[in-house]
Amino acid sequence: MKNWFFATSFVLLITLSYKAEAQPEFYGIASAGFAQTEVESYELDSFSYKIGLGYELTKQWNIEFGYQSFGEENPADPVVSINEPSAELSALYLAMLGNAEGNFGQLYYKVGLLAINSQVDFISGTVCDASFETVSTLAGTLCSMDDTLIAGQLGLGFDFYIHHSTMIRTEIEWTKGQNGFESAAVYLGLRLNF
Repeated sequence: MKNWFFATSFVLLITLSYKAEAQPEFYGIASAGFAQTEVESYELDSFSYKIGLGYELTKQWNIEFGYQSFGEENPADPVVSINEPSAELSALYLAMLGNAEGNFGQLYYKVGLLAINSQVDFISGTVCDASFETVSTLAGTLCSMDDTLIAGQLGLGFDFYIHHSTMIRTEIEWTKGQNGFESAAVYLGLRLNF
């Protein structure tokens, strides 16, 4: 009976150990960087960040879901003026990553889909683009947008190994979507495997 218990325990331990190595891993990312973003005629060059959760489907494929801020611009005065526009551009994203592993880390490419919350208000000296709501004021034409835009994203990055559960992430991305939305961004971040 004692030998049966030890034999069963040994087989169970080996089985669980094998499955633990074969199971895909979850990971979290937090990155900060700089983004140059355009929505029709409005341009925003700003600090950008993102946080996300990833899942390793196979050794070569990951899936990520997260939140990304392309930046915001808040005027000191709550009234929008020509010199002080107001904007907040943020998104939820879902992306597939193709990986190639090397001695120093993982090179990856990324293809994603985003739902971008676009809130932009600025005063224009001319007519607003078609996707903006227009209100005439004494200072000029107020161009306003509060909409959800759909966009596609392409990216390229490298996750440098620091430890088996910690990596430094470098990444460049290009995003293009509805209403002339376009963004180019560069990020530096941290990836934690768990």
